[in-house]
Amino acid sequence: MELKKLGKNTKGTFLRSFGIFFFIGGAFVNVGKIWLKYKPQQLPSSRASIGGLVLLALLLTVWYLLPGPTEVETVAVDQGPVQKDLWISGEVKTKRQITIFSSLPGPIEWLVEEGQRVSANEAVAQVGGQSLTSSIAGQLIEKKVVNGSWVPPGTPLAEVADPSDLVIQAMVDETDVLKLSQGQPVLWSLTGYSGETFTGKVLNISRMVSRDHEGNKGFRVLLSVPPQVKLYVGMTAEGRVILEETEDAVRVSVDSLWDTGGDTYVYALRGGRAAAVKVDVGLRDDNYAQVLSGLQPGDRVIIPHGVQLTSGQSVRSKTRTKT
Repeated sequence: MELKKLGKNTKGTFLRSFGIFFFIGGAFVNVGKIWLKYKPQQLPSSRASIGGLVLLALLLTVWYLLPGPTEVETVAVDQGPVQKDLWISGEVKTKRQITIFSSLPGPIEWLVEEGQRVSANEAVAQVGGQSLTSSIAGQLIEKKVVNGSWVPPGTPLAEVADPSDLVIQAMVDETDVLKLSQGQPVLWSLTGYSGETFTGKVLNISRMVSRDHEGNKGFRVLLSVPPQVKLYVGMTAEGRVILEETEDAVRVSVDSLWDTGGDTYVYALRGGRAAAVKVDVGLRDDNYAQVLSGLQPGDRVIIPHGVQLTSGQSVRSKTRTKT
């Protein structure tokens, strides 16, 4: 069954065409010489000579027209880890953070400075003769009103957070949140730590939809930060949650896979020819696909790179260059 057509090499086609033209021209020149030298009435055997030359010319023409092996890039099927993951982005946040509100009207008098650490139940300000306290130990990270301002009841006055207990907060859309569960491992890359990868895990998944500062809808997910890594609130992070993983899978490059009729195939290198092989695949990541059936470790498969192939086509292998 023909699955794809083979593209021709333009340079090779030109050289073959030139060779055909040159050879046929030479053959007919020789036929003409024989005809002039030996007329058919004088030498009947010259007919056989002319016929033989014409037949030889036709056979060589067919040989020239046959396409040569197409050079293709191949890679070996091997064994190794394959992961199914979910890419997410987030921001470093404090796990515990509160907002202090006024309960009475009146002028505010601050008792601590912005950035100062406070203890649980310590008074941070007074409004209308009433002390306002922090319910957690942490740092006064933001004053929302200036000292001496008149504030009505219910006014947000300050933010207190515990900077020693940081998390990464990500927004995950509703199509992906169902793939997550507590404890799943995460691999992080963090701003300021170029080229380094850190590990973490999923801590908590909100069951209520939220909106970010741009109005995008999603679910808040909290993920652990790497221990003993210096981080600041507001740093950005990119990571991938490992949803599934297999350590010793028979695997093939995802670049070799192609689909038709709802099935997945590769072109395997078999005896110098491209053989279309149906494969069943499991987990996939950016580089590899797990092969459940159809291939064995050591088999070589073709990376098409846009080259059109036909099952059974003669090919010449070149090993894929590693980058």
